[in-house]
Amino acid sequence: MIVSLEPSGPAAQAGLKGPAVRRGRTGVFDFVQVDNSTADIIVGIDNQRVATVDDLLSYLETKKPGQVVTLNVLRQGQHEVARIPVKLTETKAQP
Repeated sequence: MIVSLEPSGPAAQAGLKGPAVRRGRTGVFDFVQVDNSTADIIVGIDNQRVATVDDLLSYLETKKPGQVVTLNVLRQGQHEVARIPVKLTETKAQP
């Protein structure tokens, strides 16, 4: 399941859907509500089954920025797998 999506990243640009995130404030407290039911579930990449995040990441490590992979995803309310091409980009280091 996609748990986070960079709004301007390649996955979002390709049309993948992450969880619905709602931020708000009650009095002096900020809150975040995350609804994972709206997120796509990745079940394969380039017609290879993925069962874990490690499966997905191991496959992606063999690819280079600029290459296109096709993700097989289950989308909320649909019974057929959607095939979504995603052009890979360079990962920015996180501090």
